[in-house]
Amino acid sequence: MANVIKTPPMTGTQWHQLDTTTLTPTPGTPGHFGQATGSTIGSFMFQVEGTGWTGELVPQGMLGGAIGASMGWVALAYQNLNTGADVAGGTAITADGIYAVRADHGMMISLAYTDTSGTVDILATEGVG
Repeated sequence: MANVIKTPPMTGTQWHQLDTTTLTPTPGTPGHFGQATGSTIGSFMFQVEGTGWTGELVPQGMLGGAIGASMGWVALAYQNLNTGADVAGGTAITADGIYAVRADHGMMISLAYTDTSGTVDILATEGVG
């Protein structure tokens, strides 16, 4: 199965289904979830649900203009909304749940992705405030 961005179930929400195909989180590809609104403080929310899935999703961010400056993605801390726990940057998401990644003032957000089996659905939306 190819990695695809499915039709969003509602405005402003993306639904990605990922499998064992290798991904690079570049703008416009699955794994890259877009850019935060330019003048707000907010976050991206991810709902993760796997089907026979074993793999990892690592939240990453990049400031607007970083590509032009030859700078790369940086692993970001996030919050596990199931438990309320703060999670250190670079720690992979490996289980079903809902997660929040802070994304302020035009920051681009992606999930570095590896998969050893199965598929994983990711529903993503930008939150403000």
